[in-house]
Amino acid sequence: MMKIKWANILTAAILIFLVTLGVKLARNVDDISLNIRLPYYLEDPVYGLMFLGLICVTIVAVVKIITKK
Repeated sequence: MMKIKWANILTAAILIFLVTLGVKLARNVDDISLNIRLPYYLEDPVYGLMFLGLICVTIVAVVKIITKK
């Protein structure tokens, strides 16, 4: 009998939520990329999204390290 892996379902739900949130907040992501004071070749809004993702991954990693001790 197969068991439901709730961790995988929760991870997928969070991923779907973050993608929809990112789509709805695309204009704000563009503002983030303009406010970071990037060099001229990094002014593309995609880089702002990448930096935002890097910040989110860092926060998740820190929380995971703190909770696992």
